[in-house]
Amino acid sequence: MNRELFSSTIQNLNSVYVTHFASNESVPSFFHEKYCYHASLQKCYTKEALSHTISNLPHHAIWEIQDLLGLRVFLFRLDDHIWLLGPFVTDKFSEKRTQSVLIKNGLSASYIPSLRLFYSSFPLIMEQELLHNLNALIKSFVPKEPEYTFRHISTDNMGDTYSDTNAEYKTRFDYQSIKKRYEHENTFLNMIEKGDTDHVLEAFDKMTMSDLNSRRYINAIYYDPKTSMAMIRALSRKAAERGGVPLMEINEITQRIAQDTLHLHNEKDYIKSMHSLILSLTKAVKRHKISDSNLTSPILKVVSFIRSNYTQDIDLYELATISGYTNAYLSREFKSQMNMTISDYIRTLRCEKAARLLRESDLPISSISSYVGYHDNNYFVKVFKKQYSMTPTKWRKDNSKIN
Repeated sequence: MNRELFSSTIQNLNSVYVTHFASNESVPSFFHEKYCYHASLQKCYTKEALSHTISNLPHHAIWEIQDLLGLRVFLFRLDDHIWLLGPFVTDKFSEKRTQSVLIKNGLSASYIPSLRLFYSSFPLIMEQELLHNLNALIKSFVPKEPEYTFRHISTDNMGDTYSDTNAEYKTRFDYQSIKKRYEHENTFLNMIEKGDTDHVLEAFDKMTMSDLNSRRYINAIYYDPKTSMAMIRALSRKAAERGGVPLMEINEITQRIAQDTLHLHNEKDYIKSMHSLILSLTKAVKRHKISDSNLTSPILKVVSFIRSNYTQDIDLYELATISGYTNAYLSREFKSQMNMTISDYIRTLRCEKAARLLRESDLPISSISSYVGYHDNNYFVKVFKKQYSMTPTKWRKDNSKIN
């Protein structure tokens, strides 16, 4: 079996992370280091727990592991390899649910902003769609494989609870149809990544009309508008990220449009919403490519890093390492090309984000302060007032969109 083709097909068809390794090898350390944010909340993703789970993983079975945060991973054996799909999420971030989990585990609310960012960095996937596609691909690549059973394993503080769901997936996927869909998706994603606002919707329409979307090949689940929206959102987010748009901005765009889709009921409105999402992300790519066109490569690397991490503590030495410059030379070059100091740029990004949250949400100012990187609320008020010549309270009063 061509494992790399199998892996890339899953990844591009479902926009889900794929990891695989030989059955006699240990779980790659990067998985735990990258995806286990907090051991108390994600006991199932510690290296020891994953190793134990995999040691008990039978052949011809797909296990779904879910942690307390709602992150999920598919595990299965195929072609003498262990395969991990994910992590992914099946629902948008819920502050109320997260707060409950934190309280039960004796953790403070200060984790919520960082958990929101962590959770939102994973693709939003329709579980049944992924399972359907996976079974179809296994059949396509290894026709003699028996049907795979499915088991969901969720973890709580008392241990593991198991619920089995055995299902047969008799599909009519074939390699050529999957390849054709893959090509259409690549064209569509390249349009977003390049910021091609003139042709991206045309590429999207061509993708959705591909043979793979024919009813000859696809179960009715693919015609559910919410499923389609989740697929397009996941694909488009990744393309925009590769196009240079900061993760924070991508999240803002997708979350804003996701809110607008909550009360949609017909296919026409969902398509309109998908067009809006695609065009907004493509415009963001185009805007960043234009604004960054006059920056040298080292400064562009620094700017991109700051845009993705401005809510965290950023060290000048770390930025100098990224740019390849000394601290002093980086500071001079940054100010020369950006017309502001590094500190001023970070402050501007934080205050702009805070202003949007003040305008579009009813979150407490102290929570917004912590969310954008200022853990001292009094200092945040001082910085915000310097940036906007008014306090956060006054800004919210004058600009709020919340009734």
